[in-house]
Amino acid sequence: MTGNSTLVVASGAGSNVINVAGTGVAAPIDTTGGSVSNPSFDASRLQILYGGTGEVKINGGAKTAGMVYAPNATASLNGNSDFYGSIVAARITDNGNNTLHYDRHLSGSFYVAGNPMLSAFSWKRF
Repeated sequence: MTGNSTLVVASGAGSNVINVAGTGVAAPIDTTGGSVSNPSFDASRLQILYGGTGEVKINGGAKTAGMVYAPNATASLNGNSDFYGSIVAARITDNGNNTLHYDRHLSGSFYVAGNPMLSAFSWKRF
């Protein structure tokens, strides 16, 4: 994103999933030239998925909420803003005065760190 652009998650829209390939690019996800706005603050409505090892640069705004899943990449938060949701990366660096607020509601709908565990079981037929 460049030129003061803004990625806006529209109200009433369902989940928006962005799958990034990023082959041959140093920073396949780079929002430092703009901002991301999710006025609903529902982080599950914006999901960015990346499986590569390139750098993920996140520059938020006043209303940034989303989920970033890039387990093999290095992620960097830039600017002076709050990020609501979750970021899963190999390493996260803060290049500013950012605050990361984990949304606990995501634990049932998004990837969590650690081994998967059985949380419920029933012999009941549906």
